[in-house]
Amino acid sequence: MQSHRLCVAAVQARVEPRAYHRNRERLESVLDSLAPERPDVIVMSEMFLQGHWYDADRLRPEYAEPIEGPTLTWMRAQSRRLGAMLVGGISERLDGDDRCGSTLLLVDGDTLLATYRKRHPAAAELLFMQPGTTPTVVDTRLGRLGLLTCYDMSFPECVLDTFTRRADLVLLCNAWLEMERMPFLIGQQFEHHRVLPRAIAMQLRAPVVAANLVGPLRMVVPGIPAFGGRVYEFDSEFAGGSIICDHMGVVLEERPKDQGEGFIVAELDLALSRGVRSVTLDDAGLDVVRRHVFGR
Repeated sequence: MQSHRLCVAAVQARVEPRAYHRNRERLESVLDSLAPERPDVIVMSEMFLQGHWYDADRLRPEYAEPIEGPTLTWMRAQSRRLGAMLVGGISERLDGDDRCGSTLLLVDGDTLLATYRKRHPAAAELLFMQPGTTPTVVDTRLGRLGLLTCYDMSFPECVLDTFTRRADLVLLCNAWLEMERMPFLIGQQFEHHRVLPRAIAMQLRAPVVAANLVGPLRMVVPGIPAFGGRVYEFDSEFAGGSIICDHMGVVLEERPKDQGEGFIVAELDLALSRGVRSVTLDDAGLDVVRRHVFGR
């Protein structure tokens, strides 16, 4: 079997809300450090330049932007400079809508290969985010790439859509918080941001590259009605834990929260994962073996 090896990277960014240009300068420094690894694919987080907060001003033009906006221009320049595909999320301004889209852009050089709007904004995010409706798996020069955003990975239909469209590699952009610090969940321990990417890889028999944010987040959060519906002063942090796992869910690289901003890199063999998928999920080729063993 001929191999199909890729070098993939996940960038774990520390993003300040309302600090687009500072975030961009800091992220360019991280990418400079990553460049000698010569990655084929670089995965960044949800809202990787705008930041993430619960306030109506996030819909203002300086924070929400069209797809053909400054972030796409910047991503094209970085993709050309690094010779890598880039994926990351923006707050997409939607015409005639008082909510934005949490939208991923997949870029290869000057080409915008695909967009994907988050289908499952989490809880109070629905105040500001218009859910998407369309799954995205796109043919590229590197293989079939599936896109998911953060809370989407909790929903079976998102995983099933990615499976039925035969993704070779899943790119997952997160802005996952430390859930146990939510006022209505205090005392419970959660590791969804680490467990779910591995579960997706095991279910799809396809590698997963997940990039998450890291750093503090202080804001006011509208409460979930089932927990009393109050407004909370929320002092938390993003969970970090960016992860690369292979087609069997084995963790190849991980960057824990306490390592802060930076990146992880791993090599994947998509030909190997396709072969495993065809046998374990499709029973491909077993008819030949069956005739040899059973004579029919």
